[in-house]
Amino acid sequence: MKLVINIKDDLFDIIPFLYPNLSIEHELRKSDRFILKMDIRSKKDMMNLEDRFDDYVVISKVLYNENWDEAKIIEQLIEFSRVRFKCRKRTLPELLTLEGHEFIDRAKQFMFEGSLNQEEEESILELFNLFGQAKFIERFLQMAETIPVQKLVSSINTFVTKVAAGRDSSSLFYKKKAIVLDTKIISNYKKAIENFNYSHRDPHGLNYLKFYIDLVQ
Repeated sequence: MKLVINIKDDLFDIIPFLYPNLSIEHELRKSDRFILKMDIRSKKDMMNLEDRFDDYVVISKVLYNENWDEAKIIEQLIEFSRVRFKCRKRTLPELLTLEGHEFIDRAKQFMFEGSLNQEEEESILELFNLFGQAKFIERFLQMAETIPVQKLVSSINTFVTKVAAGRDSSSLFYKKKAIVLDTKIISNYKKAIENFNYSHRDPHGLNYLKFYIDLVQ
């Protein structure tokens, strides 16, 4: 395996877990199996690397063969789970909405355990996709019966925050959601907050549900 990739700094931590047989190095040595951050600046540098070494992942910001983002890492995780856990999953929807260190932490969890409470995570993702639609209300009430309301609300609040800033996000998921929702969320936020009636005695999250409805009216 000979990989020269570009990857964001906050995603780098997953590389040693994906390739545990490679050692992390800080400079080019005689070792044949390594992970190294080193900018490749010419095709000659690339060819020299290929000629000298047999098994490596080099992180380069200048010249590289592949650009790795969250979607690419998910592909690698699916292959990892197929080999290690004999898993037939073709997607990991529970990771699609995450970014940065949160994404990496959940990815590591998946690598160790082979799952991420898939049914629950898929339900929350479904709710994200219904946000702003009439069906959101019914589905929210259904999920509030099976998922702790605090977790449900926390997930949606994070979703709303990321959608509001989604046009600048590195996540394609949030970019797409922002195109549809961010204008409404931003313009309605002040009024929705003013009308929000927080209460500890809200076991079904009805006050939060009204807040979410107000955001997208």
